[in-house]
Amino acid sequence: MPVRQLPEQVVNRIAAGEVVERPASVVKELVENAIDAGASRIEAAIRYDPNLFRLRIRDDGKGIDAAVLQEGARSGHWGLPGIRERAKQIGAKLALWSESGAGTEVDRADRAALPAAGGG
Repeated sequence: MPVRQLPEQVVNRIAAGEVVERPASVVKELVENAIDAGASRIEAAIRYDPNLFRLRIRDDGKGIDAAVLQEGARSGHWGLPGIRERAKQIGAKLALWSESGAGTEVDRADRAALPAAGGG
């Protein structure tokens, strides 16, 4: 297989840590939140193809209070605002569902960071 040069935009995203560190930091934050919420089950799904990178984390913890969801954060806590900010920085769509006592689901999706293998 010939070596091919990545486009400058992709090289810059890798150098900035957007390809690995930002998705990994989102996973870390969401798993820590689920553990703090007393979850006994945490599901993670990652999908990567040439057009889409999708990350979905679901837990059965105590959920997020509706007032906190409305406000966007709990006073003195930076988890949700940080996740939203990282998603915004890379142009990702973020969907969050939670209900007090019923757990939380976060779905983050954006265009794939790397070109498909064999592409030009």
